[in-house]
Amino acid sequence: MPRNWSDDEAQLVREVAERTWSSSERARAVRALQQSEERLRLATEGVGLGTWETDLASGTTRWSQSQFRMFGVPATPDGRLPFETLRALVHPDDRPRLNAEFERALGGAPYRPEFRVRRTDDGTERWVAAFGRVVPGPGPESGPGRGAGRFVGITVDVTERKRLEAERESLLESERAARGAAEAATRAKDD
Repeated sequence: MPRNWSDDEAQLVREVAERTWSSSERARAVRALQQSEERLRLATEGVGLGTWETDLASGTTRWSQSQFRMFGVPATPDGRLPFETLRALVHPDDRPRLNAEFERALGGAPYRPEFRVRRTDDGTERWVAAFGRVVPGPGPESGPGRGAGRFVGITVDVTERKRLEAERESLLESERAARGAAEAATRAKDD
């Protein structure tokens, strides 16, 4: 014989079912997020990208493990370090330009500087390119030019590209000089 459920019992069963379903959905979402984060980590490490995120209210920055390696900085357990640590790594001649780029980004402009850093582990100078943007915080007073939010982006080591560009420029200069010398010799011979 079927059981006759009271209204309270039926309500309790509905609540348990809803909570169980909600808990299951939450667990699936957490698993999907973890898998997505793992794919992102593998992709960024595979191409040598570092990622970063700065809380503009606190000034605390969180780096990916590949970002720590790129800068030769010992990784922290939680990936956090003061934003000033990055500024200290930047070549002194590049700091004013980098600060100006940062201020423009706070106003909503794209952040795309290339600058030199000195690695802390071996002291070598490296060129890096950063790409980032300000993500507004919660509330109408937040966002580009309006207050706290997050500054997020990626960094890639472009040292080899810069070396090749300098080498190319040097070769072009040598070619121009040789061409000029050849033309001068031809003119002198003709005179």
